[in-house]
Amino acid sequence: MKTTLSKTVLMSSLLSAAFSSSALADDAKMQALEARIAQLESLLKQQVQVQKAQGAKLQSVVVNVEDVEQIAKAAKKATVEYKPKASNYGLNIYGSLRPRLTLRDEGDRSSTDITDALSRIGIKGSKKISSGLTAFYRGEWDVDIEANGNFGDARLAFVGLEGDFGRVAIGKQWSPHYNLVAERSDIFNHRSSPFGYDTVAPFRTAELLSYSYSKGGFRLDSGVQINGDPAIAGNTGDSSRVSGPSHVDSGSFGMSYDFGNAYIGASFLQQQGDNDYERDLLGIAGSLNASENLYLAFTYQDISVSESAAPELDQYTFDLVGSYALGDGYKLKAGVFVFDDDINGADSDSHDGYNITFEKQFSDVRLFAEWLTRDFDYREERNTLSLGLRYDFDLAL
Repeated sequence: MKTTLSKTVLMSSLLSAAFSSSALADDAKMQALEARIAQLESLLKQQVQVQKAQGAKLQSVVVNVEDVEQIAKAAKKATVEYKPKASNYGLNIYGSLRPRLTLRDEGDRSSTDITDALSRIGIKGSKKISSGLTAFYRGEWDVDIEANGNFGDARLAFVGLEGDFGRVAIGKQWSPHYNLVAERSDIFNHRSSPFGYDTVAPFRTAELLSYSYSKGGFRLDSGVQINGDPAIAGNTGDSSRVSGPSHVDSGSFGMSYDFGNAYIGASFLQQQGDNDYERDLLGIAGSLNASENLYLAFTYQDISVSESAAPELDQYTFDLVGSYALGDGYKLKAGVFVFDDDINGADSDSHDGYNITFEKQFSDVRLFAEWLTRDFDYREERNTLSLGLRYDFDLAL
């Protein structure tokens, strides 16, 4: 009995030990499994964080179709409106070469010649010299294509400063009077354009101090010429009465407004010289882009001339011009003009006339044919036919 009990106790002990060993083994496995699960959970959390970060990045660059269209439109507009900076040197070399074959007929006289429609080469540029101030300059010279092809007289030569206050320049410049009342009508290839204005009014003016200011469509333009000599200025188009004084002091002032499709401008110019010479020019001009293809403009001047050695004169000029784009680079231009010098007899230069121009534009190159008729009151009618080539260029350095 004792032996049986001992065996039973021993068996129980062995079973208990075996069970305990099995339990310990299961606990180790469980702990290892739990550790593996914890490791996998940690890796999973890391992967979730990575996916969230990548998703945020993708979400920041995802755009819908409308956004793409808006971006494309903005990019196209920026490309169209982009203008390259002038240059590191602030220098542009430019020019316009305009040779012509010209046939003239005046009464019983006629001629055929190679002529030139005011060819020129120039330099221009600007440089910012402070936060609100820019210096600029320009020089321009004739190219004598109709003779030896030499550089001729200076057309422009000036230096100036520009800022919020406006623009100030000193030297030979475009006349403020021309800028305001003639420029809109100066659309032809002939050297006398605009034809009525050209007879007695200024284009470029030497020894000029100018001031201009513009904001929006508004523009103010003024200038003072000091001890100017018309023989040097070479800009009046008249070698007799207008250039009579040995020296001329002049002043001009005017304003204009550009509405976009329409323009209106007015200017007053006074010139004084020897022998109590005084000439006053009151001008008014306007232009209109009547349609995408049609352009119209006019220039009118009332001119009063007084001098102690001659009677007072009351003169006027009028130019009416228009152009129509025919498509594919073709353009038709036409104009009528009048100059009345208030003089009777052989000394008079009074006349009226018309011109017709046909052009073909190839980028920077233009081919043109131009017919011009001047019908004088006291001398033979003058007719001119010009066939020409015009090449324009502008190179930034």
